[in-house]
Amino acid sequence: MQSIATKTLRLAGTSLARRLCGALMIGALAQPAVSQTDYVARANGLYRDVPAARAGHNELLMGLVDLAPPPSAVRTPEQAALLPHGSAAWAAAEAWATGAGQKQALRALRAFSVDPDHQRMRVFAQPYGTAGIPSELIAAGLYTSLGNPELLAAADFQYLEKFSWLRSLVHVESTRLTQAGKAAEALDLLVAQLAFGRQMMDREFFAECVFGIETVIETFRRMRDVMYLDHKGPGALDANAIKLRVGLLGADDGVVELERFTFPSGNRVAAEQLVAEMYDPGGRPNDDFGRVLMRLSSGSRPLKRFGLAERARSAAEEQLGYTEILGEIDALFKDWTKRWTLNIDDRLNAGRSAFEEFDRDERQAVFLAAESRLGDRIVSGDELYDLRQVIDAERAGTRMAMGVVAFRSQYSSLPQTLRTVRPAFVTTLDGDTFHRNSRGRQEIKFFVPVRDPNGQPIGEERQPYDVEVTAGGEDFEVTFDESTFLLYSVGRNGRDDFAKEVTGDPEDRADDYLYWPPVMSLLREHLEQSGAFD
Repeated sequence: MQSIATKTLRLAGTSLARRLCGALMIGALAQPAVSQTDYVARANGLYRDVPAARAGHNELLMGLVDLAPPPSAVRTPEQAALLPHGSAAWAAAEAWATGAGQKQALRALRAFSVDPDHQRMRVFAQPYGTAGIPSELIAAGLYTSLGNPELLAAADFQYLEKFSWLRSLVHVESTRLTQAGKAAEALDLLVAQLAFGRQMMDREFFAECVFGIETVIETFRRMRDVMYLDHKGPGALDANAIKLRVGLLGADDGVVELERFTFPSGNRVAAEQLVAEMYDPGGRPNDDFGRVLMRLSSGSRPLKRFGLAERARSAAEEQLGYTEILGEIDALFKDWTKRWTLNIDDRLNAGRSAFEEFDRDERQAVFLAAESRLGDRIVSGDELYDLRQVIDAERAGTRMAMGVVAFRSQYSSLPQTLRTVRPAFVTTLDGDTFHRNSRGRQEIKFFVPVRDPNGQPIGEERQPYDVEVTAGGEDFEVTFDESTFLLYSVGRNGRDDFAKEVTGDPEDRADDYLYWPPVMSLLREHLEQSGAFD
């Protein structure tokens, strides 16, 4: 087996490989037991079992050192995915995407994610803090800063900014490839991003995990969008090309295998570290309580600490005692992990969590560590449950859409029912994640406007099908005929509204959840028609 450095030498040149040497030792040597009081070491010990041959974080991050900031029109992944080829801002986006630093970043992503077999796939196992981090990565801000003194609850995942730029880059490159008649290559690049996002889902802090989940969800949506753009334009994808990639999205053996997705542990270690810092053993909050509270509450704004001093003094008096607060940490994380073992769509997960029920004021050591900062957002373990369900829905919707598109490509017509695409184009029919009854999950909804009777009174003359779309803060109407198909979930309200009102937001409980035509594609067309990209 080639070493990571050897592979990098082949892929990216001698200088990058040299920078990696000596930095790939995770899991290579037996390590001593971690002291229960060395909390940073405990958090990093969660990656202890990663073999050196699979630790790909340094290789990936070194490939991002020279990644330049994206132009303003594609600064966020959402903007980059929507930007149309040939629009006013496209030339600047394309020039950025084809620059040397960006090409190197794409090579690093492909090398990291090249093998869909999760038993051989690279692992992102960068430790927290600066110990063992190559100086080039620290200088480039591609690490997790814990501050001084090191506090896990103060973790600043600085590398996530460039990971966000990388997502923007993938979207611009996917558009460029698709318009050049290389939609299959665009899908492969998106599969690489899926694998990368899946690796981030296995990180141990909520912010990292949520970033990974959102990357995967966004990528599934973009895969459908690429197929739509190809169908409307070059028409380069054939049935075989699609079938080859459907298999990579399987529930049990695909790139995104949710059965392996475990609940993160890092925030619990962070909470226990806070208790050790803020409390006298067996007693009350100590003199460091206010200092730590102000540090974590002020975030990146040190001047805010002056206004927190008085609140910190009064808050110390309200806190639960040492034994009680440790019990509350245990109760919180046991609740989260127990609920995690339930089926992804179990009704019990719809109930309020311990995190929602807890009184924050007297449990500062719990809440300061049970939340992580992700950009300008604060995320907790509660977010993971809904997002896990959305991933499953997006994976299923994407697979079924690919099956129908492959059928259309093969036979130049649309199937009579969704079941027609099995087994020639998909091996199994995925059910609707948001719709289950006593018999289990129901089928994802499918029909062809005008041709099929869905949503129209029996006997009424078939008319083009008008659909109200809510997406990206916009509400607009689209008319469909028998040249396309509608594939959708009934959404969180469990009611089939025949896709008369649809959304791409799973939190929208009023509308059906549209998979095809892709909401992203419809929104782009609407924005183009309204001159938003001029």
